[in-house]
Amino acid sequence: MRPIVKTLEVTTPFIAGVTSTRIDDRYWGNDNGYVDPGERVSLKISLKNLGITAERAVGYLYPLDQATADSVFIAKDTSYFGTIYNGEGNNDGDPFVIEFIKWSGLSGFEPQFILVIRYNYGSDLRNEKEDTVNFTLTGPFMTRPNV
Repeated sequence: MRPIVKTLEVTTPFIAGVTSTRIDDRYWGNDNGYVDPGERVSLKISLKNLGITAERAVGYLYPLDQATADSVFIAKDTSYFGTIYNGEGNNDGDPFVIEFIKWSGLSGFEPQFILVIRYNYGSDLRNEKEDTVNFTLTGPFMTRPNV
């Protein structure tokens, strides 16, 4: 028996997932490289696009579970990703802003988020599409002293 190989044309973007997340506490926080309780940080995200180029991409960030909703305030829930070529794109120029409002137990806590990406594609950009990816944010997180 011989395998059958079929080739399909890729006709739309496909945001397959988050490839990396970066926390930046230089602008909002104390610039120590850690997320401290009560500190606002910029959240920069890189995405994997397995399809054609996505244009005018905008991301919307939501908590995935109740533990995240109770512990993380999303101060800026919308971010402009712009053009996401086949391969990878990011929101480094317009990051999300989140604040850790949970004052204890950050050690071992890994908040989970839903990221909805809406974009246009095609030669005249009339086509619209939306992809949703879930991701977990990992530290480094600092815990409040003596808690």
